[in-house]
Amino acid sequence: MIGGRLDGEALYYLARSYARLGDTAQALTLLERSVAGGFSCYQVFVSDQWLAPLANDRRFTAVVDRAREVSAAARHAYEGAGGRQLVG
Repeated sequence: MIGGRLDGEALYYLARSYARLGDTAQALTLLERSVAGGFSCYQVFVSDQWLAPLANDRRFTAVVDRAREVSAAARHAYEGAGGRQLVG
């Protein structure tokens, strides 16, 4: 939690709980907010069995695509800043 608000990872955990309970609409809304909040681990989204019921929904596909884009941009920035040489 940051400043009284839930961060992206916390929103992801809420989303997966809603998906598990069958509330697809709320789960998707929270996943969208999760990515907007900085949690872009798309590999987690596609491998999380609790999110499996969302896999065929176009909103889920869009969330995964957006998370993939954000992740790629972060990787590009890391590599462009010499991150591999600094951190390994």
